[in-house]
Amino acid sequence: MAAPSRVWSRQGREIFYRQDDRLMAVDITTTSALSAGTPRMLFRGIYRTGVFGLPGYDVSPDGKRFLMVAIDQNFPLSSRVNYVIGWTATLSSAR
Repeated sequence: MAAPSRVWSRQGREIFYRQDDRLMAVDITTTSALSAGTPRMLFRGIYRTGVFGLPGYDVSPDGKRFLMVAIDQNFPLSSRVNYVIGWTATLSSAR
């Protein structure tokens, strides 16, 4: 199994990573020394993995939303496309 790809929160207080079909989060403190909290599962799902050591997902600036490509076992990737209209407005409102 490959090492999990990690994504830091924008505030630098949390690390997100995938472990099999789970997206995990760990709180990080850096007051006097680097310290990691207990990992917790945020949600489960089957999502595309990244390539070349990249995580294959991203986290919104507020750390509450994730952009991932879901794998639908019932449809081949080439037969179904979901369009999200106005997603750039959602990104700008999260700032």
